[in-house]
Amino acid sequence: ALILPKLNLNLQQLIKFLKQNNSNDIIMKKTIWKKLFNGMIIALHYLKLKKVIHGDIKTANIMVSALNGEGIFSLDDLTFYLCDFTSSIIDISSDIKYTCSGSGPMTQNNINLDTTLEYCPPEVIERITNSNNSTNNEPIFSHMTDLYSLGLCLLSFISENEPYTELKNFKFHNNMTGSSASSYSASNGITSSVQHTQWLINSILRNDPITLNTFNGDENYYRENWSEELSLVSKILVNRISLEECISYI
Repeated sequence: ALILPKLNLNLQQLIKFLKQNNSNDIIMKKTIWKKLFNGMIIALHYLKLKKVIHGDIKTANIMVSALNGEGIFSLDDLTFYLCDFTSSIIDISSDIKYTCSGSGPMTQNNINLDTTLEYCPPEVIERITNSNNSTNNEPIFSHMTDLYSLGLCLLSFISENEPYTELKNFKFHNNMTGSSASSYSASNGITSSVQHTQWLINSILRNDPITLNTFNGDENYYRENWSEELSLVSKILVNRISLEECISYI
């Protein structure tokens, strides 16, 4: 077990805290978002230099230091740290990657899926669902999949929800009507984890993460307050720009 007595706050908890206590302070949230983006892009760049692929980037795995120099909780000087490398992959060479657990090369016959489905990009889902029929021996995780997962963390900060949570709530409670219901139609009354997983897989494979995670908000809110940030997130999640291109935005 890894104990972090000085870091008892993660990004998922911070998002909930801001939603409950600072919901209208857009300027402060945008400042924190920029710090999050800068800090995590630097972290991913460092991991790439060290040939490490994290494999499970999500809000719960980004720790937050929120104490000032006097040890008092403060939102003015936050620092973000990437943690939990139990799913990480060491890039030994350009074409062979090994898991830290020593399970050998990660091919279609040896998939180490210690990751979180909600944060997986479509190509990972496709490789998982088609693993029995695939002849592709390339690892399913990469620095690009790490960047995609980070993009969902950045989007989660803006939407104030975990990926696909609001969409799932609408499905479960049958609250979607009219055009929304037809646009996002899926099985109603999902009753089992298998059905829920299939629904989530289908949602991810639509490859429209921004729309599916901001549909329940006021369009004017996102356009007026988060247009620049959403444009950058779109470049990461939709245009799939490289980590090196992201560094230019720091």
